[in-house]
Amino acid sequence: MIKAIFFDVDGTLVPSGGQQLPAETLAALQALRRKGIRLFVATGRHISMLDDIRRQFEFDGYATMNGQHCTCAGVPVARNPIPPEGVREIVAAARAEQFSCIFLEAEALWTNMSNDAAHAFLEEFNVATPPTMPLERALEREIYQVIVLLSPQWEHLLLDRAGHLTTTRWHPGFLDALAPGGGKASGVQSVLDHLGLTADEAMAFGDGGNDISMLQLVRVGVATGNAGDHVKAAADYVCPPVTEQGVLDAFRHFGLLE
Repeated sequence: MIKAIFFDVDGTLVPSGGQQLPAETLAALQALRRKGIRLFVATGRHISMLDDIRRQFEFDGYATMNGQHCTCAGVPVARNPIPPEGVREIVAAARAEQFSCIFLEAEALWTNMSNDAAHAFLEEFNVATPPTMPLERALEREIYQVIVLLSPQWEHLLLDRAGHLTTTRWHPGFLDALAPGGGKASGVQSVLDHLGLTADEAMAFGDGGNDISMLQLVRVGVATGNAGDHVKAAADYVCPPVTEQGVLDAFRHFGLLE
């Protein structure tokens, strides 16, 4: 029996960068809640990037920054910052190669430089321009995720130095740098442990490479039709694309909604 469902946001609940939950999706979430199913967001976004969505529907918890910072009913249940040696690798690479990063702390985010890649990210995801800070700030703070604004052809500028990092990509414009072994699966598992549930009682939806680990962890992993083939291959079911209300199809397919 499914008792908890985890949703990626971009490309799953809303089109990439979207902020508006479709009315049908909102009604379905409310119906699932009435049935006692716990509903969670599992996203690469920072919690501050979810304000508009939370005004529409307050989920039971949030596994943000690719599961590196998790809360249930506002209470932190898991924190997995990047270790100091990993932060040093990012700082050294960004300083030497002069690329832009967005550093995500628990309560704040900031960038080391503003350039075209940063402007494109901020515009696509409707994010307010973060303050620009010296790279040295990262060495003094707990950093949970770094959005490294490099395309696939240039990601080696970081990866060649990333001995103490896990990286994942779900967008051609950037990759996310996390603590070693970090990812959505670890965040989802922490939430389930907190609730006293098992992965066999959970379902997850996603469309990006960073969703694969959680789709494989839970009993039912659903990929949206707009997902890449490698994501679909990791899923138990493929629903229609986000633009066609795919999550509703999956709810009905698995008997969660009449």
